Amino acid sequence: MFAYIAMPDPPDRPAHEVMQTCAANHVRMAARAVTRVFDRALQPVGLKVTQLTILMALARHSFASITDMADQLALKRSSLSRNLSRLEKKGLLVIETAGRSRRARLTRDGWSKVEEAYPLWRQAQARVEERLGADRWSEARTLLRSLAYVNTS
Repeated sequence: MFAYIAMPDPPDRPAHEVMQTCAANHVRMAARAVTRVFDRALQPVGLKVTQLTILMALARHSFASITDMADQLALKRSSLSRNLSRLEKKGLLVIETAGRSRRARLTRDGWSKVEEAYPLWRQAQARVEERLGADRWSEARTLLRSLAYVNTS
């Protein structure tokens, strides 16, 4: 009579499980792929999609401070400050100081760059939407928005 001896999980099981199921891994892989599509599309205007997002946010909102802007865009303050500095060097925005608070504001060149970049962004957006299909993109957008508000505490 043979006794059944349970074999331990193969040593790569944790790695396999993480690579196959990790939400962070899959979201980041998708984000990098989509970022490449937009960055390529925006090359003619000299912007990265992260920079365009910041310019568009400034075109739409007046933020009380850079910290407020970072919070609203779900960015680390240091990452936002680094990008704001690059955009300021390009003459696309100015950083204004009021007391202890700093705020960013688009320049005339910044507004022009937003207008110049929009058609290129629209083409990249259409590529991504076409790849997924309208219904799947709508569902994906809803799911991604819900993930953006996962409690991190």
